[in-house]
Amino acid sequence: MDGGRLEVQEGCSKNFTADDATWTLTASIVVFTMQTAATVLHAATVYAGFGLLESGCVSRKNEVNILMKNVADVVAGGLGFWFFGYGLQFGSGAGSTPLYGLGSFLVDADPQDMGRVFTCFLFQLSFATTATTIVSGAMAERTSFTAYCLFSFLNTLVYCIPAGWVWAPRGFLRQLGTLDFAGAGCVHLLGGVSALVAAAYLGPRTGRYGDAPPPELGNPTNVLQGTFTLWWGWVVFNAGSTVGVTNNKWKYASSLTSEYNVVEAGGSAFLGALDSLIVGSLGALLSSGVPPLLRRLRVDDPVDAVSVHGCGGAWGLLAVGLFAHSDEQGCTRCGLFRGGGGYLLGIQALTCVSIALWSAVGTYILLVIVNRLLPIRMSLEHEVLGSDLVEHGIVHPDIDYAQLLRRSGLACDELLPRSDDTGMDRESWDLRVCRRYLAEKLAAGANHRAPNAFMRAFKQWR
Repeated sequence: MDGGRLEVQEGCSKNFTADDATWTLTASIVVFTMQTAATVLHAATVYAGFGLLESGCVSRKNEVNILMKNVADVVAGGLGFWFFGYGLQFGSGAGSTPLYGLGSFLVDADPQDMGRVFTCFLFQLSFATTATTIVSGAMAERTSFTAYCLFSFLNTLVYCIPAGWVWAPRGFLRQLGTLDFAGAGCVHLLGGVSALVAAAYLGPRTGRYGDAPPPELGNPTNVLQGTFTLWWGWVVFNAGSTVGVTNNKWKYASSLTSEYNVVEAGGSAFLGALDSLIVGSLGALLSSGVPPLLRRLRVDDPVDAVSVHGCGGAWGLLAVGLFAHSDEQGCTRCGLFRGGGGYLLGIQALTCVSIALWSAVGTYILLVIVNRLLPIRMSLEHEVLGSDLVEHGIVHPDIDYAQLLRRSGLACDELLPRSDDTGMDRESWDLRVCRRYLAEKLAAGANHRAPNAFMRAFKQWR
């Protein structure tokens, strides 16, 4: 390899056909749709996948912000993966070790290999950005958007190293025989543990616990629509991991369309239909026990990313060691319940622990670094007013902003509680209250600075 020129990786070998490329590119696009895609239907914007699900789990005042974070995961995270992520994950140049790769930074390819290389790069990119998107939900409603963009760019470092351990031919876990077909460990467990660390580091949303009013609920319809979209997307997330349909790969792509939840990601090509039902059912039961535990620990995870992805991903890895059967997709050992002994289960457990430890430590260090550069937790009044207004200058006519301040004990006493005495409509009065409040905070030297978008929104109602 020379500089950013990339040799064709194992999954996209020289017999990678046009049919394989079509299948893999289609899978990549569908996986991206899981995160950020938007479609216009009957003059209403319906946000797909993660964005739609997460927007329904947060309050109305933060709906646009959570969607913008999903966009940042693809844009900022995608740049990071192109700059250094893919090279650290799959690089095989001088200095590469079983722990990390070198080379293939700033991904490029020779003309004769360009189609194969960028097809596989795009598919791997969709996995990398999905891992970061999982974290964004746990950080919702109290994270600075600018700081999050930096976090999204750098979080590629947390993802690509363990992904290389498992999926790169030189990876030490790969050489030991670990199996993670579609990312139960590299994507879901890693993202879930990162979400746990991020939620604990940020602390709970204002009013989440104690005697204060709980945070406002979002739109349950969005949650259901997002769930259905993710359901559809996960069919391709797992099935697309065959990286093609030729050479009998079509058989696995077909069967995987019926084995598509989080816990099936690790062994979706190695489990039978009955095994999949058992593993999926147990995974759902295990995951349902995590949210009550987090509430007792006061770890605020607005979208339950820790339970769904962290717990589900860990069980998905371990289940391979119990139920896997040998096949043509790289599984040469059977699981414990299939007469293969305990070796595979032990390797899967080692993989689970390795990914969890790396993710926890790496995410914590990354959050500390980002927080030193850009404060990652929003100020109290910005959190109360909502990221849509403060970060993006978007005003929701159905939100009583003045009431939000008063209910949180932030509004000044001399500000009138109603707009009836001023002749202004409620929207204008709400914005006047908020602007005067922040102006007084600034005059008092409280070190709270309203972003430009925030002030531009207020100027419209002067």
